[in-house]
Amino acid sequence: PRSEDKITGTLESTMIARNSVTVEAKLSGKVLKVNPKVIVAASYAPHTVGFDILFEKNPSSRPSLVISGKYDRSSGRNAALAFTMKTEEGPVVEISGSVIPEHHPECNGLKISAVARSSIIGSYDISSELCAPAFMRMSMKKHGSDKTYMTRVGLQAIKNIELSVSKKDERSQEERHVSMMRMKL
Repeated sequence: PRSEDKITGTLESTMIARNSVTVEAKLSGKVLKVNPKVIVAASYAPHTVGFDILFEKNPSSRPSLVISGKYDRSSGRNAALAFTMKTEEGPVVEISGSVIPEHHPECNGLKISAVARSSIIGSYDISSELCAPAFMRMSMKKHGSDKTYMTRVGLQAIKNIELSVSKKDERSQEERHVSMMRMKL
């Protein structure tokens, strides 16, 4: 092949510290309008995990997309989590919340409570339960709204398989199923 038709890829990894690594992937070539570079940095400690992903259109440009996440366990099974996605224009999505153990007759697992902020669609309260053996329940409510959207999916109590989406009106406490599939075993 001719040299002007070639695209060259480079992959480099660097161990920054004992529990931290950075991986860089680059593409270059005369046929490309941009020479993109992706940088992934990840670190972990006994109770903390974090990552950053940066996408640059050209090696000398500012990152056009940055995704960051962190999970920090404070004690036992209690933890805090944060996730951010930013573009050149500013933050697109920010999610922060807490993780605590959840134990009641319908769920043996974890409860996640979070707030999601988006410059595009607004702010939402999110509540989620992850239950053994394989069941998830999640609800979302936009700030200032009286409607809550709920999703249930998975195998619950080994006798019930469910996939449902419903909408609840907080004023009337009426819950309407938008879609539902349930099978008793």
